[in-house]
Amino acid sequence: MTDEAPRFERLPVGRRHALPDPVRATAERLRREIEAVSQSPVVTAVLDVADAVLLVLNPERQIVAFNSRVRQVNGPEDVLGLRPGSGA
Repeated sequence: MTDEAPRFERLPVGRRHALPDPVRATAERLRREIEAVSQSPVVTAVLDVADAVLLVLNPERQIVAFNSRVRQVNGPEDVLGLRPGSGA
């Protein structure tokens, strides 16, 4: 055994996080969040000027808004309500 530190260390106590909650927003709440974000002039302005893929997520990490670059990457499929990286 050597005096070297282990190659892979666990995260320090202050940096550990529980796994994300798998719960999703109800369909009604998701609809309200999408509507609220789409009516925000600040959010729509930021989405319009961003020159990269930009997603707006709710607390459950579901997409409630996105810019046009998403369509270039993901195609015509609707991504609202999905989570980044998920197909469902």
